[in-house]
Amino acid sequence: MNKVIKSLFFIIADNQVLYVESTIKDLHEQFSKEIDQISYITLYRAFKERNSFTREFNGKTYFFQSLKVND
Repeated sequence: MNKVIKSLFFIIADNQVLYVESTIKDLHEQFSKEIDQISYITLYRAFKERNSFTREFNGKTYFFQSLKVND
């Protein structure tokens, strides 16, 4: 595995991984193409507070999770 990657960030809905990225910025860029209702700074702050959380957009629940790698 790439030693530079320290974390992976996931967005999951309906028991499927929709997005996985190695930075919050990249995750936000991908997700905002579909849902533009969450800002980068909101996502950043949420991940700094906890490893997982949920948000609802347009009646659909999304599960956000981070996973530390290479510790």
